[in-house]
Amino acid sequence: MQRQAIPVLLSGQECFACALTGSGKTLAFVSPMLMKLKHASTTGIRAVILCPTRELAAQTTREYKKLAKGKKSPYQVDD
Repeated sequence: MQRQAIPVLLSGQECFACALTGSGKTLAFVSPMLMKLKHASTTGIRAVILCPTRELAAQTTREYKKLAKGKKSPYQVDD
C-alpha cells in the first residue's frame, strides 16, 4: 500500500485506495502528510483528517501520534 500511495501523495496528486485491515493505509496517508508539513513555512491549521467512525478516528490518532513523536516541529492533535 505505502509503496504505491506515498509517491502519488507526495507529488500532490489525489489517491483513492481500498485495502484490507492491517495493510498500512493509515501510514500511507499520514507519512506523506507529515513530510509535507515538515517543509511548510506557514503556521496555523494546515491539515485536517476526517474519519467516518469514532473507532477509526481513535486508531488514526494513535498512529499519527506514534509517527509524529520526536519530530523537530511541534505537531498538535486535537481529539
